[in-house]
Amino acid sequence: YIRIRKNGNVLTLVFVRDSGEEAFESQVNLRAPHVLKFNYLQHMFASYLVQPEQKNVMIVGLGGGSMVHFLQKYDPEVSVEAVEIDPVVVQLAEKYFKVKQNDKVKLVVADAFEYLKETKSKYDTIYMDAFLKPSEETDETGVPLNLRTIDFYKQMQGLLTENGSVVFNINPHDRI
Repeated sequence: YIRIRKNGNVLTLVFVRDSGEEAFESQVNLRAPHVLKFNYLQHMFASYLVQPEQKNVMIVGLGGGSMVHFLQKYDPEVSVEAVEIDPVVVQLAEKYFKVKQNDKVKLVVADAFEYLKETKSKYDTIYMDAFLKPSEETDETGVPLNLRTIDFYKQMQGLLTENGSVVFNINPHDRI
């Protein structure tokens, strides 16, 4: 289940687990959508310290699109390709969170594991922020197991530019 909560100008995208537990996936202030509300996202963009000029990036896991908004504001020349497995999440991001496709932003509804096998693009940075409902196909935090395999890491490596990098949102849990 997915909930959207509104508090003033701030929208929060919430995934509701079968147990009723809520996982906050994204938060966007509609008056300042480029301001990252979650600390981990601010840390992910330390990638610009390693690669200050990024021309082409991929985001795996769209949520409410806060990373897209950040990139559009602070690096308007970068091309962003956001890959999201759930078409409902993409619809909600477009309808409620002001995420818009344009000549610099492409939203792709696909399983990233399969999509990375097919794309011919090269990326300066791949931002990994993919989470699903915990199941047999994910770890306990919802990270898809097929996105934690050597095959997937090799696929990503093959899609990076010469000095490209991959940035992971590592969600801490009991086994880490």
